Amino acid sequence: MKILHTVAGLWEGTGGPVASVTSLCAGLAARGHEVTLLTGAGPLHPAVLELRGRVRVRTEPLGPYRVGNWSSAFRDGCLEEARQADVVHDNGVWLHTNWSSVRMAVRAGRPVVRSPHGMLSAWALRRSRLIKRLLWSLIERRLFDETGLVHLASELEARDVRQLGVAAPMVVIP
Repeated sequence: MKILHTVAGLWEGTGGPVASVTSLCAGLAARGHEVTLLTGAGPLHPAVLELRGRVRVRTEPLGPYRVGNWSSAFRDGCLEEARQADVVHDNGVWLHTNWSSVRMAVRAGRPVVRSPHGMLSAWALRRSRLIKRLLWSLIERRLFDETGLVHLASELEARDVRQLGVAAPMVVIP
């Protein structure tokens, strides 16, 4: 199976989904899947560099974080890669990279898996609360409606996502 993973950035000095995304990509490749990781350009975390040879890593420039990392290059890369994939697995919420991943997968006719990585927890939703409420109402709820499966790391995370009214099927895989 050809799997496209997308995530805004897996750079040196950043936390977030580096460990989970790189581990999942490596595990899928070890099981014989053809995995491509599309992420933002920059000084990549060593865990990403270690994937090379097993996982195809593609980077595209991103815009500033304050504008949601808006990037037409990332969006175009998503469409190009989604057309070659069997499934698109997007990691994260709120950024243009996430919106691009879901919309371009849908445009290419590919199923979408999303992993919010805790970004929909009650605690996370309290940070920048007003902008997240607006984004949820205008964009993210629709993107989750187009999602075929939501991958969650814990039952607590699943509860938080269910409370938002997400109707997509969910699976908890730590």
